Amino acid sequence: MCDPKCNECSNSSTNCTKCNSGFKVLSNGSCASNICQYGYFLNGSNCSNCSTGCKSCSKFDNCFECFPPYILGNFGTQCSPCNTSFFYRSTTRDCSNCPKNCTECVSPSQCLICADSYNALININQGLECFLTCPDGYYAEASECHRTEFFKK
Repeated sequence: MCDPKCNECSNSSTNCTKCNSGFKVLSNGSCASNICQYGYFLNGSNCSNCSTGCKSCSKFDNCFECFPPYILGNFGTQCSPCNTSFFYRSTTRDCSNCPKNCTECVSPSQCLICADSYNALININQGLECFLTCPDGYYAEASECHRTEFFKK
């Protein structure tokens, strides 16, 4: 017994080889409406996967629109993530430079890796912060800011 959208199946009820009228076989063996879902393109009578990160394409490597956080690359046909030292800005759907104190970041205010000559301080509320000079109450050691401890005598 095949899935209700499936006309013919093999090995299991959810592995369709032929779908009912109005449906197409997806690469994972399921049936979807004649219009392929996001991330798929119509390949003959089947829906096939677009390349990684691609939301809408005419063939595997010819993308028109990307899923966030991917962007269309230099040639405008393939999706790629932002390069190192850039982050994906959802409001403009493009890549923006990390601040100068970050080598890698996820937003203009959240660094993942500090740039050379900057010291890292992990702040529970704000994540990783990068400083040229550690703030008061901290000292720099091995590119990290450590809390200064005062001992009572």
